[in-house]
Amino acid sequence: MPIDAYSEGMNFVQAAVHSQVGPFGPLFITVSIFLFAFSSLQYGPKTGPDLYRAAARSLGSAPERTVVFEDALHAARSAKRAGFLVAGVYDPSAEEDQEALRCLCDWYLPRLDSPDFLAALERG
Repeated sequence: MPIDAYSEGMNFVQAAVHSQVGPFGPLFITVSIFLFAFSSLQYGPKTGPDLYRAAARSLGSAPERTVVFEDALHAARSAKRAGFLVAGVYDPSAEEDQEALRCLCDWYLPRLDSPDFLAALERG
């Protein structure tokens, strides 16, 4: 399903400056579908919970009802420690962390458009 199919109420947190986005660049082309965005430049690195907590507050959502999508193990650990649900996303540049990410997270996605995960979301 295209990302704009989920556009109502979608938001994102960015921990990298725009030039570091890499394969996720297309998300920033469609930034107009998002209600707000957060950056580690505002809230500090994702080794701590402040960025995630600020995003959840803006969503009006409790951490335990908010899914954080992460490809970085250190950031997934921070989100999990702060009480968030975490979907780990495969990143070939961090191959050595993938097993730990898989064990830590509530879901593990080999790719962002994983059909199994999307079906689970639709089921509730």
